[in-house]
Amino acid sequence: MPVRITPGSFADRALRRLARTLIQRRDGPASSPLPVLEDPTAIFPGLWEHAIQLGQCGWRWGHPFNDNALIFLCHLAAAGYRPIVEFGTFDGRTTFNLALNAGDSTVTTIDLPGADDGSNVEGKLYGSYDSGACIRRAAASVRDRITEIKSDSRTVDLSPLFGTIGLVFIDGGHDEDVCRHDTALALQLAHPGGVVVWDDYTPYWPGVYTVVNDVARTRPVFHFPRLGLVIHQVPH
Repeated sequence: MPVRITPGSFADRALRRLARTLIQRRDGPASSPLPVLEDPTAIFPGLWEHAIQLGQCGWRWGHPFNDNALIFLCHLAAAGYRPIVEFGTFDGRTTFNLALNAGDSTVTTIDLPGADDGSNVEGKLYGSYDSGACIRRAAASVRDRITEIKSDSRTVDLSPLFGTIGLVFIDGGHDEDVCRHDTALALQLAHPGGVVVWDDYTPYWPGVYTVVNDVARTRPVFHFPRLGLVIHQVPH
């Protein structure tokens, strides 16, 4: 006898979690078309030696893949990969933590408030969120080093920053058009030795997966499945 599952019910949420888990297992290291690394120090020697701070750490759907990803990004900031540009502010949790670990340097973050993204294979939306809320709760010493640009990234002129950025984090619109645009900008923003990082590299997000695979045809990239990230370091 068929069973009706009500959207948003416990059973519906459980099935969605199971679907994501199965996709992530399928897309583990053995199935990645990109070079796979487990330890970021293979690229960034001594990375973990830099002390970091963390705050406002509660996780929700829409944040980076897992907390290990956030810790890794903060270590990059602490190690001197800055200034920082972030595509996809969301509630500002990642933005705040990057700024917390960026010394006296700046973080520029871009978000289209109220935008949702159902470009994953389930069509699942983030739901309502308060864009930049974690930034507004930050101490002035952190908040004053963050520039929020509340706009569609495809309409923003970042050309004055080209070739000056140490870390670009791409976690904005996940559909192919937006991700391809943000990726093209990121590759122009990063200075020699700078780092471009993509979140959510998995077929669960087909747009991101397609764009990153295209980048990998012409540039060296590395997949860190445990972090849910792909990394490209611009050659010196």
